[in-house]
Amino acid sequence: MASGRRSPDLGRPVGHILAGASTRTFRVEPRAAQVSPAAVTGSGVFRPGLGAPRSRQVRRARCSKRRLTWEQAGLVDDAVESAGTWDVVCCDGVVMYLQSLAEAVATLVSLARPGASVSLLSRNQAGIAMRAGMAGSWSDALDGFDAERYTNRLGLDAVRADRPEAATAALDAAGAETLAWYGVRLFTDHFGRTELPCDLDDLLAAEERAGERDFYRQLTALTPTLATRRT
Repeated sequence: MASGRRSPDLGRPVGHILAGASTRTFRVEPRAAQVSPAAVTGSGVFRPGLGAPRSRQVRRARCSKRRLTWEQAGLVDDAVESAGTWDVVCCDGVVMYLQSLAEAVATLVSLARPGASVSLLSRNQAGIAMRAGMAGSWSDALDGFDAERYTNRLGLDAVRADRPEAATAALDAAGAETLAWYGVRLFTDHFGRTELPCDLDDLLAAEERAGERDFYRQLTALTPTLATRRT
């Protein structure tokens, strides 16, 4: 179970949004982001068996407003053709599968035009031990304190986890200024498939509060970082 996260209000018209995700689906709010027709392209690094995004929002946008299209692409291989052309670059749940955080972030920033927004979601290293401890797996918690790799829920081994400061440092080195970073999934990361609790609103409110505050956000499973490319 994951807490919800709304797309930020960009405060200006948006022409092109590049969205990349491995197992997640983006929710783009056209009224807040002022998205123009045929403006959103999702470029996904899809793994065999996962397939392309299939959310109702994606189908509705494609069929009715034609505001969103999906393309399968590689982050690095296809970066040259569209470098410096995107108003917003969103990359959720991808960089942990790539060999180098710094190289991936440099590519993402290069895709954004000067002044554009860059959103990066990475796995938090501190969350490895936290998840194991919340689940009562104490030996895994002990191993997780210094671990930089983990096995995810898809059964993929040696997936990388990074510290929040590593993400902000990579963005800075690539020419982007970090505006804010948050935490996602502190209290619920150890949940498996379970029924939604009757106090779901309170659960989500607690997760949102934890994601905004130190030291709680330091221990969350995922860390979204928002930045803007320097002009």
